[in-house]
Amino acid sequence: MTLPVIPVSGATLADLIETKFVTGAPGQKLPSERQLAEHFEVGRPLVREALRTLVERRVIEVQVGRGIFVRRVLPSDAARPVDNLLRRQAITPRQLVEARSMLEGEASLLACARVTPAELDHLRELVVVKPQPPTVLARVRNDIEFHLGVVRAAHNSVIETMFSAILRPTAEMMLWSLSDPHVSREGLPYHERLYVAIRDRDSTAAARASRDHLEVSQRTYGPDFDVELELLASYRLGGARTGGRETPTVDEVLSSVLKGL
Repeated sequence: MTLPVIPVSGATLADLIETKFVTGAPGQKLPSERQLAEHFEVGRPLVREALRTLVERRVIEVQVGRGIFVRRVLPSDAARPVDNLLRRQAITPRQLVEARSMLEGEASLLACARVTPAELDHLRELVVVKPQPPTVLARVRNDIEFHLGVVRAAHNSVIETMFSAILRPTAEMMLWSLSDPHVSREGLPYHERLYVAIRDRDSTAAARASRDHLEVSQRTYGPDFDVELELLASYRLGGARTGGRETPTVDEVLSSVLKGL
């Protein structure tokens, strides 16, 4: 009889649980905490530590009262490691616009052929029903939701994953742009142009609207087009007060804006 491997840490046990039990599709149920402890002949505190590690890795989700399940992989899972890398590289609006032009231009073309009626309704709501929310943060969320909606309408998981990975710097850029009424007014009509082009399945018009929309930044940023994005976003928030206290940090603001998207 082969003796069981005795893990020496929660991380080691997490690797063993993932290798042995995370073998099926999302939604697959894993053994209970007690069963895992018995299987590996370890204490339950070590199992809890291993499960926390797997939750942090976004491999599993623990549903209270139901059990432990394999988590569905989401395109946004790519955001955290890429975001950390981009922060260290101090990216600028120019670099982001160049990347977004490639991703969103192609997504717009694909969306013309693949968009569903429900996705069209969602885009229409964002550009017709509530195109200009009252606060800057609400406008940032609306803007991100629209662009993410176009990307999702392309039904290409690689493009969606790549776009999700740059959502945070994209939100920083929008925070800067939408705080300027002139830039906000100039850029907003392109949402409707892009929505109409996708609705009409006009790929040429969609590509042009996507490109022209991003070119607004090149015309309006001036010398800030080559300044670190995070500094620009921090500057927009710096010194502002809400309800007698300092506004949240950039991270807190963007976490709130991106939550649930």
